[in-house]
Amino acid sequence: CRISVRWSEIEEKKGKKKGCQGRFFFFFQAEDGIRDAQESRGLGDVYKRQGINAEYGDPRSAHMAFHGLVNQIRSQDSELYDLTGYTQPQIQDLVSQAFSTPIPANDAIRCSFTIGGGKNSRQKYHEDLPKWMSAALRNTGYDDDRGASTCLQCQGSFKYQHDTDKNVKTMHVFPHVQLPDVGCVAEDEDMFWTPDSMSPEYMAAVSSMPTFKKMVQAKVPTFTQKKSLVKQLREMGKRLQGFEERLCAMEPLADSEQELYDECDQEALRDKIKWLEEMMEATLDAGQVSAEELQLVRSTVSRNLQKNQAELAQAQADGNDKRTKKLEKQVEMIQEKLCKVEGIQPTGPLWSQEELARRQSLHEIWSKLLVLEKIETSKGLLQPSELKQLHAKPKLEQDLETTLAACRTWYDDAMFNQMCEDIRGAAARSGQKKSKSKPGEDWTTVNNSRRR
Repeated sequence: CRISVRWSEIEEKKGKKKGCQGRFFFFFQAEDGIRDAQESRGLGDVYKRQGINAEYGDPRSAHMAFHGLVNQIRSQDSELYDLTGYTQPQIQDLVSQAFSTPIPANDAIRCSFTIGGGKNSRQKYHEDLPKWMSAALRNTGYDDDRGASTCLQCQGSFKYQHDTDKNVKTMHVFPHVQLPDVGCVAEDEDMFWTPDSMSPEYMAAVSSMPTFKKMVQAKVPTFTQKKSLVKQLREMGKRLQGFEERLCAMEPLADSEQELYDECDQEALRDKIKWLEEMMEATLDAGQVSAEELQLVRSTVSRNLQKNQAELAQAQADGNDKRTKKLEKQVEMIQEKLCKVEGIQPTGPLWSQEELARRQSLHEIWSKLLVLEKIETSKGLLQPSELKQLHAKPKLEQDLETTLAACRTWYDDAMFNQMCEDIRGAAARSGQKKSKSKPGEDWTTVNNSRRR
């Protein structure tokens, strides 16, 4: 909108009249969203009308918002996105457009989506949003991997996380990425892949077989953790094969790549993967898995069975006898495996005595710290004995940090957080029981004397 105001000035100069004329221009920004003749009542009216469009599914506003979110994901504007109010069709379209093709990036990336919360945010998210998101990602070719992390080996995977402390439900997606073309320019070291020498897969790949077995026992005790390590070692094997092909083509390797190629024996790596898969099979046969892990195995085997049955039907329709016989054997083997899995009773992971002792220590430390927290937050004057107790808090906090570090294993973020929550909760409940007991309640009378 433009408003112009003319002004004129007449002055007499040297006996002559001279006219001066000019214009002032005023520019006003129109309210966003007001494009009709209806009188606006201010910005509140604008936002109210925009909310009505979104509520009743105005296709123009929905498309514009959706298109912008896809652009944000693929341009890596953020790592956390909120899916408030998304419906199942919108989730399917979002996942398809955002993750069906690799995202150009210099390294592995993670996209996290808030898909649920506590009582105050239940109306914002549909209760089936986690299921919709998981199904859409699987249909796009992504794998559910609870041990996934932000690394190139975990491309094409996702994991669900429920942070009970913050009461937030999040879906972490690790999309396929398209790395820059390194070409043959050896001078630009930043363009080469740099392995993390402290990553689990690097240490497992370069270690000797006896050391590797000790690592597996200490750092990947559960079935899911072993599965994650197998996946990453396979990716490491593919990368080493790529190094070999580049060397055969007279293409240079970066110093870090050359070091990994020299230290890691591909034949030994294949032996490690084979041994680890045998350990996974033994863990599953013994039922040393959680109910969630067993259900995930059942789902995977069932999907493989359906896929092979569909391929078998197609081969029979095409009259391909050779492929039909091959697929019949595969279907028979998968059916036997499914029957075997259906008969397994999950008993949970088998923890070492050292791990059980560390968890008992955590319970004792948290119990003492919770008592000290009550003393600190008390409103009355502290007694000398209470002040003496508070002096032990720094040492307890140091012991807690050391014990937690010892309990840490590989690919266990969700499991570790749940373990800490369970132990701390148990310590709090035991402290409440002690505080509720009456004085002298835990004493017994023996020979006219009271003993605890």
